[in-house]
Amino acid sequence: MSYLVKILCKISMVKAGIIFALSLILVSSFIPVLNVSASEVGFSETTNEKMISDFTDEELDTFEKMSDIMETTKLVSKTETNDIKVRFQNELRNRNIIIHVPESSLDLANTKVLQVTENSKDFYTITVPIVGDDYNLFSNLTVTYSQNGENEGYQETIISRGLNNKIQIESYVNGKLMKSDLLNEEFLSNEQIKKDMQNVQKQGALLPQSRGVAAKIACIVVVLGISKYVATIIAGACVGSCPAIPVICAACIGGFVALGTGTMSSVVACFKL
Repeated sequence: MSYLVKILCKISMVKAGIIFALSLILVSSFIPVLNVSASEVGFSETTNEKMISDFTDEELDTFEKMSDIMETTKLVSKTETNDIKVRFQNELRNRNIIIHVPESSLDLANTKVLQVTENSKDFYTITVPIVGDDYNLFSNLTVTYSQNGENEGYQETIISRGLNNKIQIESYVNGKLMKSDLLNEEFLSNEQIKKDMQNVQKQGALLPQSRGVAAKIACIVVVLGISKYVATIIAGACVGSCPAIPVICAACIGGFVALGTGTMSSVVACFKL
């Protein structure tokens, strides 16, 4: 479990200001799920180990990268948000951004603009949910822009129903197919996934309290609603671009961060354990 050790070390060094920024991001979630209060979140040592052991090394590695992105994520001003939105819509209209879903599937009203740091460089990311009955609620288009407003790369993650009702994940990088995988997981409706995430949070709220770094990672899993099912989707979508293509990795992971769940009190509570 070398990945777990690295994750726990990183989490233990997260600064309070970064935690606050992360919690602000999560509170404006696109996905409505159960809110677990700060006083309800707690874990026993045995439960921590069991929770973490449910995930593969690949999934834990993806969590580590997600943690890195979260640590560098910042909110941006309304002016910056509007500038990036206008730039994105112009590129989309001029076909500088190639997508593989109907344009009507892009939920432009719920775009999320953030600032992240990758390899000591600051970037803007804009995440647009891809919506519809045929798409998993984590489907999204995320574009990365430099501080000068130049398009540094984008990833379109399409998660849909595949052969034999399995999850089909297609990842397009800069308009070209990067990977197409059929996961060995049943395709669930978005309502089922929301219930799955709620169940993770409900179970976590009933666990006995403990303190320590291991409790933090288990707590985060709960308040973000990261079930085994959700973890499989995140890893399946992003593992190919991390760490091979840093900017695209930031786009992929950043998309899931922008679509994250939880509340300010719940996330802050995790770092107080």
